[in-house]
Amino acid sequence: MSASDVIVTFKKYELLNKEYVASVGTASSTDLRQQAEEYAEGPFDQALQSAVQINCRNEDKELLHALFQVTLSTSNSASETPAWTLGRIFVCKPDFFEKEFKALTPSNQEALYEILSFAFENVAYNSKNDSNIDKLRNRLFSMAPNKDK
Repeated sequence: MSASDVIVTFKKYELLNKEYVASVGTASSTDLRQQAEEYAEGPFDQALQSAVQINCRNEDKELLHALFQVTLSTSNSASETPAWTLGRIFVCKPDFFEKEFKALTPSNQEALYEILSFAFENVAYNSKNDSNIDKLRNRLFSMAPNKDK
């Protein structure tokens, strides 16, 4: 999947999720939820896998920001896959990730930081390279919004 295909997939999932959320309490809610869930478990999950591959290889700024956006706009979902995707990209490209994370608004940094912290610990859990993981954990801590420096 190309970066542009991934971004289109992210935007479609955002729209499906938005339509579902707006429909809660209506007769169409169940159908829209099913559509969003099926899309999340198929094309969206594939796009997330591609986002990791692309960013770990090529550092695609537009794609990373699209991932930030879809993670924020679909935070009502129980899926942890977007969070894990953020964590994987942080581990493989910490300089790139930190630079783009710091370019976000303070409110978006704050909203994403907890998600990223959770994801990082899950991604790092089975790591064999403890010294690198410790360095990345310290780096992540230094990225915390509103942290006195």
